[in-house]
Amino acid sequence: MEKVIVKTKQGRVSGQRFGRFVEFKGIPYGKAERFCEAVMYQWEGVLDCTEFGKKALQFPAPLPQLPEPEPEEHFGEDCLNLNIYTPDISRSLPVLVDIHGGAFQNGSNRDHTPDKMTEDKDIVYVNLNYRLGVFGYLYLGQILGEKYRTSGNNGLTDQLLALRWVHENISAFGGDPQRVTVMGASAGAKSIAALMMFPESRTYFSQALLSSGAYQCIRDERTAEKVAERYLEILEIRDPSEILTMDAESLLQAQKELCSAGESTCVFGPVADGLFGINAETAKEDHEKLCRDVICEKGICDEEKKKEIWIKIFSDYMYRTYSERMAKILMRNGSTVYKYSMEYAPALHCQDQSFAFETKDGGEMYRDGSTLEERNRLGRTIFEAYTNFIRTGDPNGAGVPYWSEYREGGFLQMNWDAVSGEAPEEADDTLKRFPEQVYRLR
Repeated sequence: MEKVIVKTKQGRVSGQRFGRFVEFKGIPYGKAERFCEAVMYQWEGVLDCTEFGKKALQFPAPLPQLPEPEPEEHFGEDCLNLNIYTPDISRSLPVLVDIHGGAFQNGSNRDHTPDKMTEDKDIVYVNLNYRLGVFGYLYLGQILGEKYRTSGNNGLTDQLLALRWVHENISAFGGDPQRVTVMGASAGAKSIAALMMFPESRTYFSQALLSSGAYQCIRDERTAEKVAERYLEILEIRDPSEILTMDAESLLQAQKELCSAGESTCVFGPVADGLFGINAETAKEDHEKLCRDVICEKGICDEEKKKEIWIKIFSDYMYRTYSERMAKILMRNGSTVYKYSMEYAPALHCQDQSFAFETKDGGEMYRDGSTLEERNRLGRTIFEAYTNFIRTGDPNGAGVPYWSEYREGGFLQMNWDAVSGEAPEEADDTLKRFPEQVYRLR
């Protein structure tokens, strides 16, 4: 295979051409002590970047089921690396940076492949690793002191460091640093919304493509401290500083116990002042109030009907309201916004990106009576819209139903369905806790 060497500001890297892409895998962008903020990594000579770097330490996600466990050597604390796939290092192409999801506990930069993400489109594709779980989001600032004040946000600042690395170096790989789109699903989307709180993010990306996530996983310091205190109780250590030298396996086992006891998949996430934390107790109170005010008052007794109502309530409470709120804030601060809703039943978590970038037909979970042709057509439509947006900033083009900007006076959104098209939002949001200080996208 053709060997390709590129000079970055941190050192030279060696990749190889594979098919239509020149691939650079496992490029280290940062180094960090445990629970400390990462710094940019430098090296001497030519670094061989033809094999993937380590994944962040994690337990396997429940889905998809793997035939056998991955080798332990695939994982490690030294996991801050990224992959770059470029059609041509001599050009200046739009860039897509993919921030993986996984409840801030799972996932890696191997989750997606460039052939499915960009196909034959001239786009430079980048995906990155960041620290997960306790290693990326356990808040120890109050417990261990100033050195660890960033510990609750290290996964997030890892991402910011990776974006800075891309901004400084992507032109050497054929990418345009002024045309960077960040994309994420679930925790990846929630990460991007949090990254927009950093003023420097305006320099590192100008567009964002979010699926099944907005700003709902930020927690305040008090909530984050309570999570850390409970975690240390599980570890059964007298001196909190012991956590700095304990073996990683023990830390992961305690994380597993912590995360299996709650009512939320996102025990971990970014930490900020002035925002409300949602814990199991408030979730219980909300549950009881909604039962009393929404379901019981309407005289609904049928269990299947109750289940259907709960799905709608929690879809709105956990996702739709935050997404609508974020869209309105961005629109009102001058950003160009295109909003969509996945309506194709069963409209699973992140299913729009699954249709667009994975199987093109949404996988095995789909509505009864749907045809493979119908699902493939929807997947192709979403793919074309998203890649149009990545390349030009506008999702419209051949094969895509007309999609208006989201604006006052109608609040139209694209509904992805068997027959896709624009429609008004069903209702305005009910949650008003999204912070106003997000920054305008160029």
